[in-house]
Amino acid sequence: MLLRTHFIFNLFIFLLLLKLKILVFSLPLFIIFFLATCLPDIDIAGSFISKKTKPLSNFLHIITNHREEFHSLLFCLALSLIVFLITRNILFFIVFFVFYFLHLLLDSFNVSGIRWFWPLKWKTSGKIKTGRFLESLIFLVFSFASVILIILII
Repeated sequence: MLLRTHFIFNLFIFLLLLKLKILVFSLPLFIIFFLATCLPDIDIAGSFISKKTKPLSNFLHIITNHREEFHSLLFCLALSLIVFLITRNILFFIVFFVFYFLHLLLDSFNVSGIRWFWPLKWKTSGKIKTGRFLESLIFLVFSFASVILIILII
């Protein structure tokens, strides 16, 4: 999936959590949400996060494969724990984990799939092709839903 699809889907969930008063907006919380949404794609050259994290991302491209290590529950949990160790904030840990997980969930519906339990070889995949009609439809539906939520929140 493209970053725009990951972002708009995760933004919809973020806004829904705000509307339900499960979360209270803060800039640090939004930054954690945004990092968790983008970070799984640090292992692919040309991604937004990859461009912003050179030379680290260049090194990761050499030692990892896209949709393997960074697209696994192991990395989701490990990176969430790092967020907690740095911030000492359980809410940041939970938000990072949830939105990183949602990125993985969306990618599991892609034809390329993901290896949830990397390093095990088992993987899940779906029928959605990156950048094609079905992904664009998902993007449009969640864009519309997000606009409605923003109106309801304001």
